[in-house]
Amino acid sequence: MTRGDLATFITPIGIGIGHVMFVFGLMNWIGYPFYLFSGTRVLQIIFLILGLFLVAFVPVLIFARVRLVVPLVMGTIGFGIAIVAELTTPHPEFATLGEDVLIVGTSYIAVYTSGWYVWLLAYGLSGVCEYFIRISADGRVGSVEFSSRHVPFNRKQNVLLGCVVGLAHTAVIVCLGIGREGTLLSGWLLGWGVPGLLLLGSMSMLFLIRYQVISPLAELVSVQLLVGVEALATISGTPVSSYLLFWPVYLALMLLLVMGEHALRLGYRKVTKCRRTVTTTDDRS
Repeated sequence: MTRGDLATFITPIGIGIGHVMFVFGLMNWIGYPFYLFSGTRVLQIIFLILGLFLVAFVPVLIFARVRLVVPLVMGTIGFGIAIVAELTTPHPEFATLGEDVLIVGTSYIAVYTSGWYVWLLAYGLSGVCEYFIRISADGRVGSVEFSSRHVPFNRKQNVLLGCVVGLAHTAVIVCLGIGREGTLLSGWLLGWGVPGLLLLGSMSMLFLIRYQVISPLAELVSVQLLVGVEALATISGTPVSSYLLFWPVYLALMLLLVMGEHALRLGYRKVTKCRRTVTTTDDRS
């Protein structure tokens, strides 16, 4: 490993550690009862520390290694919104019920902290979107203008990556639902919704890799963020259950977006071709 490669890892690691320290310091300042984790929930706090580290580490690493900006911008904006909202609104009150923490009011930093896995997957998928947008805009695969680390995908790898994204999206939504809605996630709802979420995640990635159609994955990221924010920030409502129940609606929207993007690209190509034809004719004249 060269000094340059080492530097691209040191900076993200430092920012990740600083991010964890800042978030825990702010939560301690507003009175979050961390003493509850000193006994039986040590593993939970370790898992939370790791998640907060990755939320800051991954976007910075992606930027440092392949110069993708969107994950870093999204991470910075999300973190900034949580901090500003926490500091400019009345602090919540914390109560305990056994080993559980009850929050009276809205703690935006607690929402940000508890939903780290939602944000992390959204940042990663947004980076994938930006990568393929740049490939499409440059007109050539693996343009060295932004990255020299392009990996060509064959058909099996396309399917594998689609399955990975589908599984990751499904796992995030189901974990979010179990943590926020609990027993409302009945067996029949999971049996109906989980295959749908797998299909949505897999199709969005396959459309992107196979045909460079960006809108399905952009829709998936947007819906995941909206469901995550609503589930974590509100007490009433069942956004996860609604998503699991009405996934065919999101599938129909995805297909409409695919057709719309295809129509726009086809129209753009025709207009560009006509302009080139007119230009060539003028030059000959």
